[in-house]
Amino acid sequence: MHNKEQYPKELFHLIVEYAKKKSEILNIDLLESIKLYTPIYYLIGNHEWEFKEDSIYWKEFVQRYEKGEDLVELINDMYIRNDKAENSHKWYGCFRYKYVEDENGIGTVKLHFLNNRSSKEGPLSSTQTEKRLEELKEMFEDIKKNHPNIKYVEGGSWLYNIEAYKRLFPKEYTNNMRSVPPKTNNLVIWGQFINSEWSIKKDYAQRFLNKIKKAKRKEDLENSFEMFSLFPKAEIKYFYNFYSII
Repeated sequence: MHNKEQYPKELFHLIVEYAKKKSEILNIDLLESIKLYTPIYYLIGNHEWEFKEDSIYWKEFVQRYEKGEDLVELINDMYIRNDKAENSHKWYGCFRYKYVEDENGIGTVKLHFLNNRSSKEGPLSSTQTEKRLEELKEMFEDIKKNHPNIKYVEGGSWLYNIEAYKRLFPKEYTNNMRSVPPKTNNLVIWGQFINSEWSIKKDYAQRFLNKIKKAKRKEDLENSFEMFSLFPKAEIKYFYNFYSII
């Protein structure tokens, strides 16, 4: 089992301020902005991305908000109370994968990363590169054994902006990555505000707050994020070669 780290309350402050500015720019209700453009629905206890109006967590959230509770404190309270401490996925150190098949039976591996705080230097420090590569090698050995029909590997994260992360993968995977505007209703893009100790990056967060305060258009809000998500894709044969497991 992989222990799940908890997000700091300061992150919820960033998300709420973003939602407020989004509601102002789009001229929509704040609750609607929270529902459509933030991961708060997931964070307060739902642990799924499909919004359901009859969710007991969402109903509680709305009721407490309408009674005047501070939004950040409310989110933090529900998040801590309903957070799942363990994750049932199999982890290979900081990595796990999801296997999917298309209608033609062609398999794809989707990569996921989470800092497991196994080192003080941080998971992407130069001293940890060998460890991360060992984890990936083990993972791809299992993939090759259990899913022989896989053809592609895909990813999607702001982490691909960082050279220390990119160097863990074959160049064919990261050479031509697709960039998309931030999907702010997903937790992934908000990870760039969290440091290796799972605390807020204070200077980084303050720059973000300064930008959204000045934002006048939807595009200004998007550009408040310093790193967009990048989406790499490559045939799995390059990974088998890279990790020397063919």
